[in-house]
Amino acid sequence: MIDQIETIEGSLIQHGPYNDRIYVMHLAPGNPDLLIARIDQLARSRGYGKIFAKIPAHCLQPFRTAGYLQEAQIPGYFSGGESCLFVAKFYQDRQQTSEDFSTLHGLVSQSSVNQASSAPTEQSFRVERCSPSDAQDLSQLYQRVFPTYPFPISDPSYLACVMERDVSYYGVRSGKIMVAAAAIEPDTSGQAAEMTDFATHPTYQGKGLASLLLQYLHKVIEKSRIKTTYTIARASSYSINRIFCKHGYTYAGLLINNTQISGRIQSMSVWYKQIASN
Repeated sequence: MIDQIETIEGSLIQHGPYNDRIYVMHLAPGNPDLLIARIDQLARSRGYGKIFAKIPAHCLQPFRTAGYLQEAQIPGYFSGGESCLFVAKFYQDRQQTSEDFSTLHGLVSQSSVNQASSAPTEQSFRVERCSPSDAQDLSQLYQRVFPTYPFPISDPSYLACVMERDVSYYGVRSGKIMVAAAAIEPDTSGQAAEMTDFATHPTYQGKGLASLLLQYLHKVIEKSRIKTTYTIARASSYSINRIFCKHGYTYAGLLINNTQISGRIQSMSVWYKQIASN
C-alpha cells in the first residue's frame, strides 16, 4: 500500500493512509489559500492525522492563520537566500507522542561531536554511482533494512524511474552484494538537495559505511551548484543523527509523528548544512 502523488492547485502532494498524512512536497507560487482549504477538506474527508508542508518562509502567514505550527527551519534553502519552513497541522490526537527525544536532544547539545568521523578506506569499500540496472540490488537492500518506508524504494521499477529523472543513488558493494546505499535528491525550486535513503545491511553495520557514503556525496555536491544540503532522519536512530551531526550538520527541528518507517509512524529530525562556495 503506497500513498499517491498528485497535483492540487499546482502544488505537488503526496497523501494516503500508509503515512496517514498529506505531504505538500512542492508548493506552487502564488497565494496558497485555495490549496490550504482543499487539503484541509481532503484531510478531514479521509481522516488523515497530519498535514506536513515544505514552504518558503514568505508563505508562512496563511498557513499559520489556518492553524499550522512551524516544526523546522532550513536557512538559505532557496538559492542560498530564503529559508525553507516545515509546517504542520494535526488532526485527532496525532500530535501526542510517547517517544523519548532525550538522546537526540543530548546529541544536539554536544558541541564537540561536530567533527567528521573516520570512514573505512576506499581500498576495502568503494562507493559507486548506481544506474537503473542496479535497481534490483538496491531494492533488495532496502527490503532487508526497512520493513516499511514512506516511499516505495523496495520496488525496483520505482528506483529505476527516479534515477532516470533526477535522483542520484550511490552504493557500496561487498563482492556482488549491495551492502550500503544513499541518494541525492535535488530540489529544483532552489539550490538545495536532500541526502536521503541511507541504508546499511545489518551484517555490515558499524563499519562506517554511512559516513563513507555521506563523505562521497558531499564530494559530488561540491562539484554542483547546490548551496544547502539537508536530511530528514528518524529521531529515534542515534546512529544516523550522530553521523550527520559529526559531519557538520546543524539541527533544524523535529517533525512529530511524521513518517511511516521501520514498521510504524515515527517522528523525524531535520538537519542541514551550508555548502562552501563552489
